Amino acid sequence: VVQGGRGGLETRLGFVVPPGAVWPLPAYELALQTDRLLRRRGVRDQVSLILVTAEDAPLGVFGTLTSEAVADDLLRAGIALRAGAIVRHWSWGRLTLTPEEDVAVDRVVALPRQRGPAIPGLPCDPQGFVRAGADGRVAGRPDVFVVGDAGSFPVKQGGIACQQADAVARLMAHELGAPVAPIAFEPVLRGWLWDGDGGRFMRADLAG
Repeated sequence: VVQGGRGGLETRLGFVVPPGAVWPLPAYELALQTDRLLRRRGVRDQVSLILVTAEDAPLGVFGTLTSEAVADDLLRAGIALRAGAIVRHWSWGRLTLTPEEDVAVDRVVALPRQRGPAIPGLPCDPQGFVRAGADGRVAGRPDVFVVGDAGSFPVKQGGIACQQADAVARLMAHELGAPVAPIAFEPVLRGWLWDGDGGRFMRADLAG
């Protein structure tokens, strides 16, 4: 893209966040860092950037205030935003979206959709994630627990998985007779949005 810009070639570059179980933060970091890189290389005017996301709002999992701030970051960087849209197809330089719309792009960077392990003998949802209660106990299997991305908790992030593991480990120890009091899983989502020159710390309480 940089080489083409130096030669006068204009490029339309899209970043895509798919629906379902996905950690969306990298798409925003890539878009913002790409903007910084293109400016440093002197070809930003040759490249149009757009971020298409199935989220109702950018990084909406972090709450309204963070979402509005991230939208402002994209606006200042000149990155177009199309939220609440699912990409169905890309061909001949166009993204086909639902709701019905086409977006012209020459190149696409898309995040992968996550799938669960679909472990035989355990109850799983249609995407293969193991069904479990808030305490991590697998539905109908009181002796089996699941934490992290394999489970049905909708936010897939390492920090959340660690909090789940802490709660499940204490519960298991308590049930085995250890002098440990169980704790409730009350997830707190934390993240850092790195834009290439600085960034933004984000936090959201997800309990309930």
